[in-house]
Amino acid sequence: MSHSVISLGLGLGGGKSATSSGRSGGGGAYSNSVSILLDGTDERMVLDSEISLSGAFTVSFWIKPLSGNEGWLMTGLGGTAAGGFYLSWYGPAYDNQLIVRDTGLTINTGIDTLVAGSWYHVAVIRDSSNNVKAYINGVQRGPTDSSGATTAAEFKYLGSVKTSSSNSLHGNMDEVALWDSDQTSNLAAIYNSGVPDDLSGLSPTHWWRMGDINGSSGTTIAAQGSGSVNCETLNSPAYSSDVPS
Repeated sequence: MSHSVISLGLGLGGGKSATSSGRSGGGGAYSNSVSILLDGTDERMVLDSEISLSGAFTVSFWIKPLSGNEGWLMTGLGGTAAGGFYLSWYGPAYDNQLIVRDTGLTINTGIDTLVAGSWYHVAVIRDSSNNVKAYINGVQRGPTDSSGATTAAEFKYLGSVKTSSSNSLHGNMDEVALWDSDQTSNLAAIYNSGVPDDLSGLSPTHWWRMGDINGSSGTTIAAQGSGSVNCETLNSPAYSSDVPS
């Protein structure tokens, strides 16, 4: 099954514009030139095994939502999406809001948070006291939520709710990373002024490069973190040369 690499136009709004050139970092050995593009219908990604993070954790990824309605960015398990940790983007009909949810908490990051057509870095961090904060482009958005988010955060799917076609994301995802620790002190380095950089020195527990390691081909996005959980693409999403820069 073939996979195309496509190049998209410039981003719009308050995020970072897109590029087709990639950019190096991490002392020259690291280069980011590929992302995954999901079509908003049936394309998604699934982890080879469920990831459960107890206590403090950090979620980091880059997102470029495109036209369409709401889409799920990262979801867990359970009878419904609410059965596990999840992030969702509510599109123009719902004021472009990013929602973070887990058992006992909801963070609404505010109106016009993510504008379609622009790249953004998103980080969600739970500290050792179970306080949860959401950051967009290195800046906290929405309130700190400490309303009881003490359960393990479960991760399984990227880009949709479970394996159904409902609420699938239309847009690009890149450089998805998870830590089983609070990375607040490293957030500026992770965001890197809007350019993805080499995370290996920060020892992510899970890290998926979204095409850079597997040569923009195949269905397996190999794990780069210590957790060794690979990510599989479903229904042939495209590898795209549109990356944050």
